[in-house]
Amino acid sequence: MPYRNLPYVVGFLIALALVAFWPGYVSQIGTSSWLAHLHGITATLWMMAVGFQAWSMNAKRRDVHRAGGLATLAMFPLFMAGAGAVTYSMAAATASGNAFYQLWGSKLGIIDALSAVAILWLVHIALAERRNMAMHANAMVATLLFVIMPIFSRLLNHLMPGLRIDGPADFPLFGISLQLSQLMGFLAALWLARRAGRNRRPFLIVAGMIIVQSLLFETFAATSTWTSFHRSIATLSPGPILALHALLGALVVWHGWQAGARPRRAAASSHSE
Repeated sequence: MPYRNLPYVVGFLIALALVAFWPGYVSQIGTSSWLAHLHGITATLWMMAVGFQAWSMNAKRRDVHRAGGLATLAMFPLFMAGAGAVTYSMAAATASGNAFYQLWGSKLGIIDALSAVAILWLVHIALAERRNMAMHANAMVATLLFVIMPIFSRLLNHLMPGLRIDGPADFPLFGISLQLSQLMGFLAALWLARRAGRNRRPFLIVAGMIIVQSLLFETFAATSTWTSFHRSIATLSPGPILALHALLGALVVWHGWQAGARPRRAAASSHSE
């Protein structure tokens, strides 16, 4: 069975996330906004769900895996709403004049937007190909790469000599740590693709999207067209943005599930003839 050790990896990554987000979120959890809580909770639950599903298959608990899968599908729109919370919060912080987000808010906005697109794509593959156990598992694991790259960029800024951010004067260093984190994600995706053999498509999607993200981060994300659009998000209410993200998640779940059911219906129809 694939990814036998994934539950332990997920537990380790959650511990790293606590360290990575300690200054900006965990240590201020009592005063953080509900949007931050929505993102933090749903992202953590998504990581746990992927790890749990790997455990249930390796434990040969198919009934538990099936129930966990249905729960994960129900949770996915909430996870996407959490992504919408990040989009709105980042735009609002940029528009408010926050010194860090003045430098990086709009550029991070394009990273997050493309990550959301990639995760929607990967979950659709996981559902449409759910009878191919390897492809299904690879697509679900691939979603984690977009969740963990932000963890590593912040760890570099906390712990790496030469990249530590101790105050506003160090904010320009964040761009280096982010691109290093992207490189780590890219190399991990290529390594996983090599191991996956013919079922490597999810990891190739991740590798390709990381390249696009990194290029746009340095180019289009710095243009007035994008920065103006990104800041305009802050003029909206967060409700519609979260609802749109949740709707996209629900549509992907519905369409992916239907796509995965079609071969069975077609086979049943041919047998009846």
